[in-house]
Amino acid sequence: MEQGSGSSGGSFRVAASKFRVFDAHSADPCELAKLFDAISGDALFTPHPFNRTFIDWLRTHTGRDRYLVASLGTEALMGYGMLRGWDDGFEVPSLGIAIHPSARGIGLGTLMMNTLHRHAWAAGAQSIRLRVHPENARAIGLYMRLGYACTGEERGQLVMVVYRS
Repeated sequence: MEQGSGSSGGSFRVAASKFRVFDAHSADPCELAKLFDAISGDALFTPHPFNRTFIDWLRTHTGRDRYLVASLGTEALMGYGMLRGWDDGFEVPSLGIAIHPSARGIGLGTLMMNTLHRHAWAAGAQSIRLRVHPENARAIGLYMRLGYACTGEERGQLVMVVYRS
């Protein structure tokens, strides 16, 4: 179990096994909109618009790129992750995650990353890349713990890569 604190400041405990990670296209669009609203204010994660147009696109997406969400049991969506780039012809997928502010620090980021890694390796990827703002120390620490190494900079962000072991 990991301990975290919700946005209300209250402390809670949760086991990572209580989270359910699944394809975003099957998520309730209203719940997806609530999650996107909660994470859209984070200037450190801006991979695409967090609007109804994107939700509609996401619900009908059939390409190789993967978009996942996480919920705690049957409760609201708490995490969003993606592996993308394959649909645009890239060999190495780009990974991105965002965790609802009230669910940060409880292990959900690690769970989302590990799930996305499993999807990438199963799809034949030999490496995964991501970009992260240099001031996002919490995320950089997570990525380094998971084996990522910094390989350069791109558009003011660090580029980090992990290789299949």
